Amino acid sequence: MPTIGEILTDIDNARYPNVFTTAQKIVWANEILRKIYKHTNNYFVSTIPTVDGNSQYSLSSLLFENILSVKIDGVEYEHVPIFNNELNSNCYYKGAGEYICIYPAPTQSGLDIDIYYVATPTLLNSSTLEAIPSIKEEYHSLITNYICMIATTAGPNPDTEMYNIFATQFNNDWDRFVTDWAKTRVKQPKKKYCNRWW
Repeated sequence: MPTIGEILTDIDNARYPNVFTTAQKIVWANEILRKIYKHTNNYFVSTIPTVDGNSQYSLSSLLFENILSVKIDGVEYEHVPIFNNELNSNCYYKGAGEYICIYPAPTQSGLDIDIYYVATPTLLNSSTLEAIPSIKEEYHSLITNYICMIATTAGPNPDTEMYNIFATQFNNDWDRFVTDWAKTRVKQPKKKYCNRWW
């Protein structure tokens, strides 16, 4: 898979030679990565097994702020803010940072805690040009064409002919990306609230 350094070299040497700095092109690459992740609102699922009597679980590298919903053994749990004690459900979760607390504590080990969350891109920077963009290689052309598109209009003499070429390529790649994404996305779970005590 090509690194961001290789993508930028390809742009500078073959696709659209330009005078913009590596740092500026990295900013543009991060712009399109954010747009891709924001558009897709990718739902991912992380599963943790319950432990009898344990209510607190580590989220590893996942942050609580990115959680959309939680299910245990197929049952939706209500999110309650950490300092809020008003409950609308018998089963709920709270958390902060890298921890989640499940209430009441499970009384059975080995049930699945399914945590649905939104992913965020790993942003690139000019000091690590060996980094690989956090999208599939087949969509790296979105980064290439987006940077070229911006570069054609960012200077004092916009190159509208080249802009139109890169914009057409970008739009075609974007349509393919969105179509592929729609076929494979993980949908947010339907709500089925808990009405039981452990």
